[in-house]
Amino acid sequence: MKHLAPFFPLFFCMSILAHGVEIRVRSSSYGVQFFYDDGSPMSHCDVEVFEKGKDEVVYSGTTDPQGCFAMVPEHAGHWIMRINDGMGHGQVHEFEIGEEVPKVTATGFGKGQKVLIGLSVLFGLTGIATFAASKRSLEGG
Repeated sequence: MKHLAPFFPLFFCMSILAHGVEIRVRSSSYGVQFFYDDGSPMSHCDVEVFEKGKDEVVYSGTTDPQGCFAMVPEHAGHWIMRINDGMGHGQVHEFEIGEEVPKVTATGFGKGQKVLIGLSVLFGLTGIATFAASKRSLEGG
């Protein structure tokens, strides 16, 4: 263990190489809740989303237990959402998403902050190791 002590600062500095995290909240998301005529939610039903005028499925998934489905279109436009429960019940829903820029709500540490933290940890550990070594030399000598 004593021989590994010089390598501990290296392990702490490895966190500097980690990726930063950024969270973006997009107000252009779109969510829908589907119900049957009796008011019960259309849970676990297949949903497909198309751009109007195109046949290619852009988004697909299933509704949650409450009949909800949400998506975040990559661009503005006119969209068609089709739901099918596999038992003959279905619905087509048309909607439009306008242009909106995502807003940054939280960010992780930047590279400069990570370097500063890493250097601080390195200097701190070096100071502790130097203090421990000087204390041993005073006791021994």
